[in-house]
Amino acid sequence: MLLLWLPIIVLVSATFSSALAFPGERHCKTQEVRKEWRKLSYHQKARWLDAVKCLSHKPRSRTFVPSRFPTDIVKYNHSGSLYDDFVFLHMEQNHWIHATGLFLPWHRWFVYQFTETLRKECRYEGVAPYWDWSLDSKDVHGSSFFKESGSVSGLGGWGDPNKDYTVQDGALSESSGFALSYPAYHHLRRNWTIQPYIAGHAVYPKIFPDAYVLANSTFTPEKVRHLTRSHVGDFIGFQSDIENPEHMHSAVHVMTGGDLGGQCPASAPSPCGGGQTFSVNDPLFFLHHGMIDKVWAVWQGKHHRNAVAFAGGSVQDPTYVGHPTGEAPWLHLNSTIPTDGLFPSTTIGGVLSISRLCYSYE
Repeated sequence: MLLLWLPIIVLVSATFSSALAFPGERHCKTQEVRKEWRKLSYHQKARWLDAVKCLSHKPRSRTFVPSRFPTDIVKYNHSGSLYDDFVFLHMEQNHWIHATGLFLPWHRWFVYQFTETLRKECRYEGVAPYWDWSLDSKDVHGSSFFKESGSVSGLGGWGDPNKDYTVQDGALSESSGFALSYPAYHHLRRNWTIQPYIAGHAVYPKIFPDAYVLANSTFTPEKVRHLTRSHVGDFIGFQSDIENPEHMHSAVHVMTGGDLGGQCPASAPSPCGGGQTFSVNDPLFFLHHGMIDKVWAVWQGKHHRNAVAFAGGSVQDPTYVGHPTGEAPWLHLNSTIPTDGLFPSTTIGGVLSISRLCYSYE
């Protein structure tokens, strides 16, 4: 298993602010109601998957200019697709958007803009789907979610261990034409692992104290319900709970493995930096983070203090344990969400309310 957290200390300028007001309210012509994947019809699933594949055949963005160059990722591939650009943005921002105050707002904006790009570039007219993994916590491996093998509307299942865990069925299979550029050219991979923290514990015992935790035990309906009802007004406590290396966010990534878990493909050059970097390779990323976003939105709606709660730093704590949402310089509601020109930027305050972004969850 490759770690999702590869800590590094970085310096980003920011100023702390306790402002608790949203910018001017946005008037929505329509309200998008996001749906759980299994609530979509055959044709709705097919259209989303077709749009994702469409993006993987679009040429790279001419406005995307990477601004950060961490040493643990490969260089930008100028022959990559527009889909690959979303992967690379997440790769290069990795140390700034995990275990800092940007984690939840950055990923909310990322999923939102990915859907907007599907609409603009590939004529997608549907909603952003999400994956409610709590429904599968009793048996993820055997879930119907991973048994949708249809070549038009199926997400596909687990990869073939004899073929580097490459997915063989569904609309994103090896034969579908869906290919990825990072960290090297390959096809989509998934590798089921119920106890994904054993290797991490051996290297970082303080970050991964429970080597044998079962991944599916971290995102049961009871765990999700408790999370949304706790930490009243405490953004740091809420984010720390959801992003903890052995809690639901990480568990879904590394349990699914392959590209969503950031496991390097056989074609990758050596050394290969894995972890969070290229986890966007698997379109399941957007369904997974759609659910993370829904959990945050449900928590925000539980109490008026939650709705406007935000606090966090812009620098990762290399131990994670001491400052799970980052260290100073502090971020604030006017801090910019970095996008490097791939899509429009906004502020943290600009994404705190999903109603201002004109969507809700079913």
